[in-house]
Amino acid sequence: MVRTGTMKILKESTRRDHELVETYPLTRALASGTIRRPQYAALLAGYGALQRVLERRTRQLTGLAPLADRILERLDAIDADLSALGGVAQGELVASAQLEARVASWTVPMLVGACYVFEGAALGNAFMWPRLREALALSDDESRYFRGRGPETMGHFRAFGDLANEIVDLSSAADAVLGARRAFRAVGDALEEIWAGSSPRRAQLWERPSTFPAEAAAG
Repeated sequence: MVRTGTMKILKESTRRDHELVETYPLTRALASGTIRRPQYAALLAGYGALQRVLERRTRQLTGLAPLADRILERLDAIDADLSALGGVAQGELVASAQLEARVASWTVPMLVGACYVFEGAALGNAFMWPRLREALALSDDESRYFRGRGPETMGHFRAFGDLANEIVDLSSAADAVLGARRAFRAVGDALEEIWAGSSPRRAQLWERPSTFPAEAAAG
């Protein structure tokens, strides 16, 4: 694991954000293996929608093509999984539309911070994949995204860390943290939206976290 530079600051400064995302019902269902196949497909589509927003924005800025290529690899896996699963009946997420409107003004460090959130998720996916595959009886063709790069996943994440430290120096690390926190919030909003759509009665009984760690609500 990368323990120096901007990556170290990102990890230490967003720990609470990460913990809050883990409290969402859909995240708990995923981790416990109690998620249903329609929810799994909706989750893949939601993750894809958010990351597609980031992929488009990173393509627009000089020097971020390597990050955009990494996102595109994950998007290709998601699209293949959804195709194997037969697609998903889900309209556009409000969370992804909101993220689309916001990222237009994000700086390079903020985008790197947002990418960190999904790179870290890919690392966690690799640990959850065996249980998820067994619980849902998923074929390899239905679980490319969560399988990731298999034994190479950790090394792939470290390579992202090297890129992040190279692109964002310590003087801009605070902006990277802000971008990560806003990405975590977007993920939380998407998780809540998907859960409400798949389990409307149970969603009414869940009290969402009151707030993510202090970060400007706008932008």
